Amino acid sequence: MNKDKILVVDDEQLIFDSIEDTLGDDYQLFHAQNGEIGLRMLPEVQPILVILDIRMPVMDGFEFLKRVGVAVEDPYAIIVLSGHAAGADIGSCYEMGVTAFLRKPFNVFELKGLAKQCITAKKQYQALLQERQTLRAFFDYSMDMVAVLDRAFCFVDVNPAAELLFGYDKTVLQGMSLQALLAEGEQYEAVQRFLLTADTFPDHLTIQPRGSDAVRVVLRLAILHDEAGNPVEGVMDASNQLIWSTASLLLTRPG
Repeated sequence: MNKDKILVVDDEQLIFDSIEDTLGDDYQLFHAQNGEIGLRMLPEVQPILVILDIRMPVMDGFEFLKRVGVAVEDPYAIIVLSGHAAGADIGSCYEMGVTAFLRKPFNVFELKGLAKQCITAKKQYQALLQERQTLRAFFDYSMDMVAVLDRAFCFVDVNPAAELLFGYDKTVLQGMSLQALLAEGEQYEAVQRFLLTADTFPDHLTIQPRGSDAVRVVLRLAILHDEAGNPVEGVMDASNQLIWSTASLLLTRPG
């Protein structure tokens, strides 16, 4: 089985040797003696974790972080390892996007635990990102109609199939109330009750597209999401209403 890769950017050979002794059994380690070499090695090695020193010749850790431009969607986490950084330096590192900070001399068990924690979190994030990309592809290319509503029951997003059904461009639909597209007013109230209180599932809806006759559709599925876009279970708040930020509705034509 291939080991996860760690790039250590540190000018001290003894530090790298100590890190390799600590993590070498579980991970594949690579050594860059300064930030400039680290920048060249980063795309070649493709590590899941970078352990970065601050004080180095040629290019220090701060400049490395500036050049990299750390972003949450990067495929690697960064642990800053330094024996000289002051409090302000630590704050600057976190502001520049590092995942964790560890002082030299480090405790081997702390380094082991921190490396495992950072790598696990990065893998979980990457898996979630991949899942969202897959869902987005389904959203964009599905022949079924998908509409996303906020808690005011206004459209946040729709896929191309829903645009075609509703007769409106996505930019026009955003902010429009679902009520404006339902030919029968009681159906709007039924959708509200279902999404807020888990009342009876309103499987059939009558859509009134722009410029054409009403169309009967089937509500196949409703998925609730939190503010981050993650699916949530049907949990009630103190007023006995479901807790969610957006709701995705999957609509199909009957037959």
